[in-house]
Amino acid sequence: MAPSNLPVSGPGYRTTSWSVHNGLLQDLEEQSVVGTSDSSLNLENDEILSRSVSNATEPTSAAKANRRCWGGSRYVEKYMFVGLWTCLLMCGYASARISAHLNIPPDSGTNGQDPFDTFEDISKMLQFGFLLGWFVGAFDQKRFAWLFHWRQIYWILIFIGTPPVYSAISRIPALQHSLADVSRWGAGMYILIIVVAMVALTVIIWHLYAAWTVHSKRGFCTYLGSRSIVLLFYLVFGLVTAHYSMYNTQHIHHFYIGWTIALFAEFNHPLSAVTLAIAMGVFAQGVGVYGFASMFEDGSCFTASAGQSMSCSFTSDTQVNLKICPQNAGAFDHNCYFGL
Repeated sequence: MAPSNLPVSGPGYRTTSWSVHNGLLQDLEEQSVVGTSDSSLNLENDEILSRSVSNATEPTSAAKANRRCWGGSRYVEKYMFVGLWTCLLMCGYASARISAHLNIPPDSGTNGQDPFDTFEDISKMLQFGFLLGWFVGAFDQKRFAWLFHWRQIYWILIFIGTPPVYSAISRIPALQHSLADVSRWGAGMYILIIVVAMVALTVIIWHLYAAWTVHSKRGFCTYLGSRSIVLLFYLVFGLVTAHYSMYNTQHIHHFYIGWTIALFAEFNHPLSAVTLAIAMGVFAQGVGVYGFASMFEDGSCFTASAGQSMSCSFTSDTQVNLKICPQNAGAFDHNCYFGL
């Protein structure tokens, strides 16, 4: 007869209900239906029940030992996932910096960059990269095993190769434009933007369909809602900063677009993996070649032309604090007078 004091749950134990109800109780109930009493259960059935209960109530640590973990434990495994993901991000950043040092493209903004700006770029690369890794499930054991299986190495190669390829395309004169100078776009730039926009929209729709197919309705709402909140965050601050200063400027850098598209690529499918690779590569190229820049900037700041000496006069209706920093040199001699 089954013991009545089996532990259902507790520290270091898993619930026993699934093991007891998984066919064994049904067999016992069928025996009782045909007239077999509890006392008439043979020893063989008691031994089966005993072994089932013993296996079901083994410590969780023993059960975990049967599961293959990177590093030997789930705790170590978690940090190994983050570490390898960090290495991948830095490989993409290094690929972009190498192309920048080769003057591909010629308008790279990170050549001659000081250590402070480099530190800022790497910090932002990792911050956005870790958040992206969480969105696409890169720190989940099954997802990580799929992404970094040798059969999926193609997406890693595409990711590392995207920054120099994107930089090389930027050398084409007809494509040397951005969203900041739409008025000077030529036919080639318009065609490229239309094609890229159609491809990006198609890929996003496919991912939404995949989410609807794979997840429950609640899961689909979570998938769509979480990414919508990210977009809403930038939209709200765009509206806020637009009314904060008359000199406010907004520039949607291409690495923001790449990073946002990559947020959708969470599925174990070649199309999703390629989407993640290219979108992450565009993000790495933007940060590594041009440096990280905010989407919203206070346009009241000015940039002076290059020179060894300058004389300026500043006037304002209110008292202001002024900060002048050289962009490509060390500290310089100065003689300033501030009046009230």
